[in-house]
Amino acid sequence: LKLYALITKDFALYLRKAVSIFPGLRQGKNNIYVLEFGSCTQSTTSFCMTNLSNKQTRYYFLKAVVWLTKKDNVFFGEDIQKSELVKTLVGKIGGEKAVKATKKAMKKEQTISTTM
Repeated sequence: LKLYALITKDFALYLRKAVSIFPGLRQGKNNIYVLEFGSCTQSTTSFCMTNLSNKQTRYYFLKAVVWLTKKDNVFFGEDIQKSELVKTLVGKIGGEKAVKATKKAMKKEQTISTTM
């Protein structure tokens, strides 16, 4: 059993890699979930848990990965970019292509916000 998580103030991206399903929490063998904190929304099925099908939520976590792996990030060393956690989660939320597209979109957002 391997458990991975990327936690922000609003959500946690949670990956469960196991040899069998976990019916008590309705979790599969190799699935990724979004855990909501606080009062759950009606879109959650159980235990404040949803899947990663929402594009906004996927983009939210892609932005978190981009932030984690920034070269000038003072909180984390370069090893985080090569970590099993980051590689595994990137693979599940869209791959390197999605990370590159997110970096580009974030630069564009930053440019727009600074020119306003």
